[in-house]
Amino acid sequence: LLTALYNSLRMVRLHAIETLDVRDALSRLEQSVAAVRERDGRVELRVVRQSLYLNGVRLETDIHNYVFYDAVLKALRQAGIGVLRLDGSPGSRDWQTFLGLIVRAGPEDDPTKTVELRKQMASRMVRGI
Repeated sequence: LLTALYNSLRMVRLHAIETLDVRDALSRLEQSVAAVRERDGRVELRVVRQSLYLNGVRLETDIHNYVFYDAVLKALRQAGIGVLRLDGSPGSRDWQTFLGLIVRAGPEDDPTKTVELRKQMASRMVRGI
């Protein structure tokens, strides 16, 4: 899931939303979310200090996944997200919108950022995230 989230963030940041690369990355992200939900019955990614927890289990970082781990951690923190809970099954449009907002998030120390992110997601009818 971490790798798929990282790749999707990267594709949304580097390419136009309509490109095949972005669609493929989002498809893999949807598949990863579905696999975790099937295995654990839920999907919740939590940021605690410098750590990520998936469904209550701390994700370990090592030389092989440090880039993914660090990039996802920074993106969530910069967007003011402490918990990413997936209720239902977000579709590609939901992921495109959400990740696009995350990529454009402002400075980490803006206290209104989370409220603004929620408003933008609601106005764009993002569901499941």
